[in-house]
Amino acid sequence: MTVAVVVMTGCNRAPTPQEFQKLAVTALTNEAVANGTTLRDIACDRPGNIQVGTVFTCTAVGETGEHFTFDALIDSTNHVALTPGQ
Repeated sequence: MTVAVVVMTGCNRAPTPQEFQKLAVTALTNEAVANGTTLRDIACDRPGNIQVGTVFTCTAVGETGEHFTFDALIDSTNHVALTPGQ
């Protein structure tokens, strides 16, 4: 599952690490619902910075207890892409 979410901020300011973190959680939740599944205990690390190329980790637990890890990549100033982790 690949998920992408655009971070929208007001007043032409750069998004904060907390905004990237929260929106990654929201994106994973929404993608699970769209695929007819449930993820619980979704948590994402707060990225150390907001530089393009920064990667941070998200984790979740599936319906039957399986654990998932996702890599969140800040791939442009206002965008983060999520892919299954290693």
